Amino acid sequence: MEMAVAPKPARAIDASAWLANLAPNSDFPLARIAAGKTSPLLWGADSLPAERVNLIGKLHKATLVRKWKGEAAELARFLAQTVSSEPSTDHALEILAWAYLLPVVKSAELLQQLFAWHDAVLASATPATALPQLLLKVELPLLLALAAPDLKTATALRKGAIGAESRVANAWIDPLGLPSQARAELLRPWLATIIRAQELLRNSEVQFSDTARERLEKLTRHVLRLSRPDGGSTLGPAAGSTADRELLTAAVIATNSNAALAQLALGKGAADKKPAKGTPPAAFYSQKSSFAVLRNRWAAPQTQATFDFSGDNTWLDVSCGNQSLLHGNWDVALKVNDTALTPLGPWTDVCWHADPDCDYLEIERKFSGGWLLQRHVMIVRQDECLLLADSLLDETKRTPEEFLATAAQAPRLDYSTSLQLPSSIAFAPQQDTREGYLQAGRKPLGLVMPIALPEWRKQPSSGELSVNGSQLQHRLQTRGRNLFAPLWIDLNPNRFKNAECTWRQLTIGEFLQVQPREVAVGFRVQVRYSNWLLYRSLAWRGNRTVLGKNFATDFACSRFQPNGETQEILEVQ
Repeated sequence: MEMAVAPKPARAIDASAWLANLAPNSDFPLARIAAGKTSPLLWGADSLPAERVNLIGKLHKATLVRKWKGEAAELARFLAQTVSSEPSTDHALEILAWAYLLPVVKSAELLQQLFAWHDAVLASATPATALPQLLLKVELPLLLALAAPDLKTATALRKGAIGAESRVANAWIDPLGLPSQARAELLRPWLATIIRAQELLRNSEVQFSDTARERLEKLTRHVLRLSRPDGGSTLGPAAGSTADRELLTAAVIATNSNAALAQLALGKGAADKKPAKGTPPAAFYSQKSSFAVLRNRWAAPQTQATFDFSGDNTWLDVSCGNQSLLHGNWDVALKVNDTALTPLGPWTDVCWHADPDCDYLEIERKFSGGWLLQRHVMIVRQDECLLLADSLLDETKRTPEEFLATAAQAPRLDYSTSLQLPSSIAFAPQQDTREGYLQAGRKPLGLVMPIALPEWRKQPSSGELSVNGSQLQHRLQTRGRNLFAPLWIDLNPNRFKNAECTWRQLTIGEFLQVQPREVAVGFRVQVRYSNWLLYRSLAWRGNRTVLGKNFATDFACSRFQPNGETQEILEVQ
């Protein structure tokens, strides 16, 4: 609900002088950046009500053709609106649409209403208020400056707008140029607003600071990093639209260093083309915003996991090329001896690693009863594989001798996690084995293997990988003080299509003794001719052996070479 505020005394302006400054053929900037079919005010604004979209489109068309055929009642409705302290984003966009139409309508009442919105004291405490602040305190005064009857007034409006941009950005943009909250709602609309604002400053002596221009470069890079080749955003499940592609084109034109990245990210260059020296990494992690992009390369079609753990629930999108395979909350339910565990604090990061072999993120969260949940996300870049895994750990301190001596007292652990499937994706489980395919229609796009479960359904199992409505569910039950629940997902259809896959849980040895699975686990995964080795230590750190290879680390992933040797992908100490 928009909150009305006590109106300020109307700003004393000579409306006739302002309107006279808007010559009939004045080059109002919206026409310069509106080369496409969509109003630039609608760039990134995917969730606007249909009636507001239609109105903004109508006003945009009138602005471009410089002819207003609207009824007086429509303008009267806008002029009758009460100025509020918390305008919605769609309302703020409508205000701007009327502002862009000012040279055509040339209404003193409209000019006065626009100044009333410009002068209003707006709320700024929540992410929902950030965009209205940007639209009405940055873009609107830059528009009004074009109608100012003298240079002094225009300069004051422009400097005020530039100061407002800095204040709003400092509140909501982290040091790495990413919105610190509500990224799906803020990222693209924020970029669109700054692009329009920069155009409004063309040929002006007042310009954005170097810091603001650098922020625009970073915002553009983030939008490209979070884009599918069709222009759609990985922060939303929808395919790219005309407005998306127009925004990306305008963003690249408005910045100096992102054209080459855009060509790669949007599939305009060769997929195997290596980025030039000095190109920013395709993967990205913001510790302050608790947000990560794991991406195997800039060039489309990319394999990408977008992961957000800033809220109470973690959020995940897995995309390959233009298709989102998983999109939504990654939930978990934990029980120990039938008692549900509850979280005791926020998710915190443990490890972020990115190199030419892989991207890896590990986070953790404390739960009631002295339990710790660690969550692992890894993309193997060359192989186009994804690991999604949870480790449930008992934080009770025990020596190895005490741990093994109390094995009979181990509780029963119940683990269940769910991953959201987009409406365009179905999970097709296999009849005889426990893997399944993520597929669009009849086209398989991902192979999901629950490698902690027995491969064959005829083998007894205390867990399952299944689909429930729009959720892919992974469940495990065991007795122990620790548990590791991994899903290995092959995202390369050229490898897994019509190919056999298999996996095995491996024996772990330490000092010539076989270690139980609550101490450490190992897996061998095979798809066609590709083989991988995974190891995870769950209890004390020790020098252990699996398949003849020694590990003294917490986590390791290796690739088998044709000669039987292993090539290290990642080791986490």
